Amino acid sequence: MRVARPAAYLFLAACVPFIQASACRAAHAPLGQQKNIVYISNFSSQYYWNQTIKRCLRDEFKRQGISVNFYEEILNIRRMPKGARDRTLPILKKLYAEKYREVPIDLIMVSDDSLLGPIGRKLFPDTPFLFCYTRQDRLKDLAAMGNASATVDDRNPERIIDAALKMFPATRYVAVISDHSEVSSHFSRVIREKSRLYPERRFQFIFAKDKDDLVRRLKTLTPRTIIIDASYYSTLLAGPFRSAKSIVFEASMLPVFSLWSNPVEKTGLVAGLLLDTERHGRAAAVMAVRILRERSADSVAPMVVHTERIVADHAMLAHYHIDAKGIGLDPIIVNEPLPFHVRHKHVLITSAVLSMFFAGILFMMVVALRQKRREKRLLELELRAENDKAKARAQQEQARKMQALLAFSVGIAHDLSAIFAGISACVGFVREETSGDQKHLEQDLEQIEISSRRGKEIVERIAARPDLRTREPVPVESALDESVALLAPQLPEGVALTVENRAESACIGVDAASLHQIVQNLCLNAVQAMSGHGRLDVKLVADGEAGTVTLTVSDSGPGISPEVKEHIFEPYYTTRKSCGGTGLGLFSVLSIVTQAHGSVSVRSVAGHGASFVVILPQAVKHHEQRHDTHN
Repeated sequence: MRVARPAAYLFLAACVPFIQASACRAAHAPLGQQKNIVYISNFSSQYYWNQTIKRCLRDEFKRQGISVNFYEEILNIRRMPKGARDRTLPILKKLYAEKYREVPIDLIMVSDDSLLGPIGRKLFPDTPFLFCYTRQDRLKDLAAMGNASATVDDRNPERIIDAALKMFPATRYVAVISDHSEVSSHFSRVIREKSRLYPERRFQFIFAKDKDDLVRRLKTLTPRTIIIDASYYSTLLAGPFRSAKSIVFEASMLPVFSLWSNPVEKTGLVAGLLLDTERHGRAAAVMAVRILRERSADSVAPMVVHTERIVADHAMLAHYHIDAKGIGLDPIIVNEPLPFHVRHKHVLITSAVLSMFFAGILFMMVVALRQKRREKRLLELELRAENDKAKARAQQEQARKMQALLAFSVGIAHDLSAIFAGISACVGFVREETSGDQKHLEQDLEQIEISSRRGKEIVERIAARPDLRTREPVPVESALDESVALLAPQLPEGVALTVENRAESACIGVDAASLHQIVQNLCLNAVQAMSGHGRLDVKLVADGEAGTVTLTVSDSGPGISPEVKEHIFEPYYTTRKSCGGTGLGLFSVLSIVTQAHGSVSVRSVAGHGASFVVILPQAVKHHEQRHDTHN
């Protein structure tokens, strides 16, 4: 037997882990059936305390896999007078017994300790109770009630008094305000007992009859006083104020402290002791799960929730110029201004979204602009190609016209040559038959002979070759005088002709007949443009330094429009077809000047006449060239 004991011990040691694992699985195993919980709220069901406790319960039940039916009752019994409470309890007991007759209740949860003791046990005699708040001084009542547990608040008024004296070390008086509630009366008694710990301060306890009495007594407090407000949402403080707590600060304008953190923010209170709803809720949820598993609250000990932190209002600290962290309190600051990026988060997000939106639009615009530029470049290339093709076609058409004109002019030239020869012969016959005393007739015959000779030279040159330049330079001054003399008889009486001839001894490489043709075409076109009435100016100037001769023919007619100016030198283009215009006059001028290596241009403004400017290079006579060479 002695030998077998070590083996037995080893067997038991090996079985311990399996036993512990089985016990652990049993403790955390799903409860199986659905549980029914009645949650009794003090105050409103929408009160933040109630909302937080219920949320923590649901989260824990969901995590544990427990299915629960919640039945909520609102029982604000704490505010009832004792007589009304005693009359109401029997009615509530009958109501709840009838209401939950068919519902097996597994747990009664109460949001505070208002039903702690005989009151709650009378309403629900045999059901486990879990109170989500009670004080340490009521643990005896909790034990006497039986089958009940609670989360315990260890709130100590010394903590808030010490914090207040650190913030205001020059304090001489401490005023304690309490109301009709049982909680407020309890803490007032506690503060009265603790007052002996502060021998250098005098404590004053204010229990007002109504609001007006409270305001009157607050206004009698001296400046070096701090206020400990032990009231807790009392109806005494209700009225036309921002909140139940603001009346204390507004009536006294002294530093006010509370035993709870709930009313601190924006109510004129400097600080209060933290009431950690979240911790109470999580503790109550864990305790509720244990009670449901064990079906009794006797084995679930009350859980203490410590409240050591101070909650301070940033606005009131700033009002009194207090650095709470600097004096070692390390409080939880509420009502503190948020950082810029948090305060203006929506503006920054909106700005960022708008910036991205406009950046996207700008990017799209840049892409579209580049695309448009590409399209424009391609269009310009296409237009350039089309223009090149059009110019080529125009040049081909021009060449074709020139060929036709050349063939036509050669045929006409042969016919005109014969006519001019006949005119010259007739002039000779008339001169032989005329006596010497008819001087005027002799002059006319001489002019006819000169004209016929010039016409014959022109048509002979056209018929022979297109080069109108002469081998011997022609004095341009005398050639212009001769051309004007031939032109003058053809002008109407309404045209005033002025001639300015300053060519002096300049010579040109164009024969006199070609110059005559230039002058005739330009001047007769001007006369036709003026409809036989106006001023015609002919000006010839020689520029020795530039080596050019400039012929300008100006009129006072209606001018030439830009549309017509683009085509006036084209062959067969005319604006006077109805008047017999052929469109060859200016074309012939351009041809003569171009072959002579000169230029012709037109200046005109609509309604202010027109000026044709012909520039021809000067030529040097052969004998002068030989003389220069000899020298």
